[in-house]
Amino acid sequence: MNLRITNKTALPGLVLATLHAVDGTPLFTNQTLIEALEPQKTVRLTAANLAEKLPEGTTTWIGRGTLTISSDLTDMAVSLSLRNKLGGPLINHSVGASGNGC
Repeated sequence: MNLRITNKTALPGLVLATLHAVDGTPLFTNQTLIEALEPQKTVRLTAANLAEKLPEGTTTWIGRGTLTISSDLTDMAVSLSLRNKLGGPLINHSVGASGNGC
């Protein structure tokens, strides 16, 4: 998983996230992903970065999940790419998410 978050504004901003398991169970809520995303910068995150936000003693989750991203930024862009197998091509799963919540 390659998640890219871009600050499209002239000000730094806080980026928060909530992750739910496929059955809707919250895995973490309103955790800080990026404390200060600098203006016009992009940060790349992986599944390992998300796993760092899980409760203590939990290192991963099983199956798919839903990640909701919010920010005090007035405009950001989020894109997601996945590989279907080790060494396979990255496949873009983005839908053009932008704004202050994706």
